[in-house]
Amino acid sequence: MSALLIVNCIAIIGFAIGFQRSFGVDLQKFYWFAFFIKWLAALSLGLVYTYYYPGGDTWTYFEEAKKLSLLATSDFSQFRELFLTSNDTSTVTHFLYVHDRSFLFVKIVSLLNLISGNSYWVTASYFSLVSFFSSWFLLVQLKRFVPDSTRAAVVAIFLFPSILFWSSGLLKETLAMVAIYYLTAVLIQLLGGAKVRLVQWALVFLSLWIGWSTKYYWLGIFVAAWLSSLFVFLLTRNTKISQRKSVLGWLGVFLLLAAAASFAHPNFRLERVMEVIVSNHDLSVLHSKGNNYIHYYDLLPTVASMAVNSPWALFSALFRPMPFEATGLPSVLASLENLIILVLAVSYLASARKKSPSFAIPLIVFSVVLCVFLALSTPNFGTLSRYRVGFLPFLIFVFSFRNPLLNYLTRRISFFTK
Repeated sequence: MSALLIVNCIAIIGFAIGFQRSFGVDLQKFYWFAFFIKWLAALSLGLVYTYYYPGGDTWTYFEEAKKLSLLATSDFSQFRELFLTSNDTSTVTHFLYVHDRSFLFVKIVSLLNLISGNSYWVTASYFSLVSFFSSWFLLVQLKRFVPDSTRAAVVAIFLFPSILFWSSGLLKETLAMVAIYYLTAVLIQLLGGAKVRLVQWALVFLSLWIGWSTKYYWLGIFVAAWLSSLFVFLLTRNTKISQRKSVLGWLGVFLLLAAAASFAHPNFRLERVMEVIVSNHDLSVLHSKGNNYIHYYDLLPTVASMAVNSPWALFSALFRPMPFEATGLPSVLASLENLIILVLAVSYLASARKKSPSFAIPLIVFSVVLCVFLALSTPNFGTLSRYRVGFLPFLIFVFSFRNPLLNYLTRRISFFTK
């Protein structure tokens, strides 16, 4: 086992070195720092759910995947049938997620378990590696096509604790963010006029499949914003058009695509969306302890009720719990991060009189829509801090981009100035 551990560690470092040679040239000093903090975040997730919150999804997924990888070594024909068809004929063990969307994630983890020798820590390290690759690729594209965005990208992708924690370890959110980061990076290439290679297009379709299979509601909103941006770019690239008209055009296309998306999945129909929101909200409140959740005013599956409660949902998801609401160590840490987000948001809005970049509106609309949806359906602060990783990096990026307060602070920190 120790020999296998050494082999896997060498392989992970080797992959990182190879990736650096292709994409880490311009930011070499920061490359290994970013790599190791992603790795540390993945290991920290396992430790937190070992000693502070015994169990949790990360260990449940791993144990289910371990059963599957052990089945591969004991009865490969049953493993192959179960892996390819999800038809459980195994007489050896019982699988919790075999009839659930999460079973695809379990299958992916089981493949890594075969490589890692059923070591949670090694498998989690491979997740952190893939997460790092997509995060770094996005950072590189931003640096290439939006040169003055590097500082904001570093803050949003690599330095916010909750973003690191929930997007690096053995969780479905990690794979979903890998897909969304990569799709964002490819969009930046397309908008920048760069050629997207065939292998990259193959990875685009793989990312769409992974994103849809892990967090379809994240991907549904994201793809509407992604396609809207690409469509408006293609339509106006040879025409001079004001930013105001471009934004209005983007919003129009986004609304049309959002309407079309209602036919892509039953849960995307408006009446069904509102029913699901209220149902999930009631279930979340039922399992919440104390007052550790957002209180809404008579939440009902109606447009009026959603409209009334949405502003409070948006504010609470971004800035609560506040320091005076914190009741335990995790809550205190979350409240301090929320305070930083509030300061960034206020300083961003204070300087909003200056011309905003063209990409701000798509990122804000995507973030706000997903934020409100998640906050209404999952009002528990603890769960929401995990789920909001789907939009938080983009919103932090907008708040940080050309933010005078952030620029002032980072100019005085040698780590950033170098």
